[in-house]
Amino acid sequence: MSARGTRLVRGSILRVVALLAEVAAAFVLMPLLKDDFGKPMYGAWALVGSLLGFYGLLDLGIATAVSRFVARAFGRGDRAEGDRHVASAFWLCVAGGAAVFAAAGATALLAPPFSSHPAEAEALRNVVLVMGAGLAVSFPGRAFLGVLTAHVRYDTASAARVCVVLLRVAAVLFALNRGAGILGAAIATASVAALESVLLFLLARTVHGPVSLRRPRRREMGELLRFGGVSLLAQVADTVRFQAYTPIIAGALGLARVTPYNFAFELTRRLGRGMQAFISIMVPVFASQDGRRDHDALKSSYFFAYKISCAFGVLGAAFVWLFAPPFFARWYGAGSEEVATFARVLVVGVLGAVIQLPTVNLLFATGKHRWYALSNGIEAVLHIVLALILVRTHGLVGVAWASVAPMFLSKLVLQPWWASRVLNVPLAQYHLRQTLPNLIAPSLFVAAFAAVAAPRLTPSYKNLFLWGSGGTAVFCVYIFFAAFTKKERTQLVRATLGMVPKKPRTAR
Repeated sequence: MSARGTRLVRGSILRVVALLAEVAAAFVLMPLLKDDFGKPMYGAWALVGSLLGFYGLLDLGIATAVSRFVARAFGRGDRAEGDRHVASAFWLCVAGGAAVFAAAGATALLAPPFSSHPAEAEALRNVVLVMGAGLAVSFPGRAFLGVLTAHVRYDTASAARVCVVLLRVAAVLFALNRGAGILGAAIATASVAALESVLLFLLARTVHGPVSLRRPRRREMGELLRFGGVSLLAQVADTVRFQAYTPIIAGALGLARVTPYNFAFELTRRLGRGMQAFISIMVPVFASQDGRRDHDALKSSYFFAYKISCAFGVLGAAFVWLFAPPFFARWYGAGSEEVATFARVLVVGVLGAVIQLPTVNLLFATGKHRWYALSNGIEAVLHIVLALILVRTHGLVGVAWASVAPMFLSKLVLQPWWASRVLNVPLAQYHLRQTLPNLIAPSLFVAAFAAVAAPRLTPSYKNLFLWGSGGTAVFCVYIFFAAFTKKERTQLVRATLGMVPKKPRTAR
């Protein structure tokens, strides 16, 4: 592998580190917030998070678009074109941030309360306004994050993310210790979001070099909006799939019932994000290869990433299935059996999503992301319809299954079909030569691991950490030899060794 391959490996590792930092932050903060706020107000906190997920769509897909166009410009050797896209993306994100602040203000003033208690309703409105302001000022940073990913500098972006997560945890803990409650936690979170935007600007300037932000170009803005518009449709569907459960549960069952589902959802969502951090770094690589019209390299890179996604998707899903009952018994406390059940249902859908992460990267990088938007739209509509029906007949378990069932259509049929079309590979060959072998190898390992580990897992952080870390280490060695060819192993080793600084040669 080249220097780019080394950056990809380093970026994958640091993205996982950043994700682990976020998981650790949630591990520390979620029980504290639940106890400090109480279950109804914690449900309100989760509801605000869902609302912000919808507000986040107002970036119009620009963050994704700038990464693709800047990477394509580099593939063509046209620096000036990349600079024009950066400037245009910045001003579009500023406009999106202003729209977010307006939307948050309108929601705080006009939205009906989700609680019959006036004090809780007022607190919810204040939190929406403060968190909305924090999200608004973070929008320009999304353009600069796209610049970093276009340069394949996931390592730099991830290191910044770790710093931001640590700062946010410290700020929220300070607010809680001062007795500031839910509003103080919101102010702390919003303040750190503003600092993150400044940090991303400074890092992007260091990596990319200075860019004039004074004169956005109409042509580049049009390209970003057209590409981002389709990305936006995909993001709308994603947001509906991942955030709609809170208003549905709150409306049908009450704010307090949001809390146990949210704990299970957050665990599985962070697993998916962890796999995304590890695997979903190929957009600039695919875009550069597509810009050079190098179809053979594109195909080879895709199936290499697909093999990794299948392997670690199976491992992650198996770990959640095995570890959920003892983990939630220790972390959540009373009612943990219910939460563990939700997590086991939700992780089935996460497995399908993780496996198809390279496909999502491929569709965005080659400009075929309208297909991804279509599959997500179908999935979102089915999810909402099923959730509204099943929440009243089967409660929270029904909401979980409403999330999982539509994923089978999207992840097992639609997305593989579109990937096979882009790569010019028959769908039957795609599944028989790639999907099936790539799933069998890790499945054999997790079956053996489950037989050994399941009777020995206990509600102890030390026990779960040792089994989890030990199992992951053995799996990495196993899958390295069981799934990858000699050429692929050589590529991985070279990319990994490339991260080790070389000693400069001394002149004799």
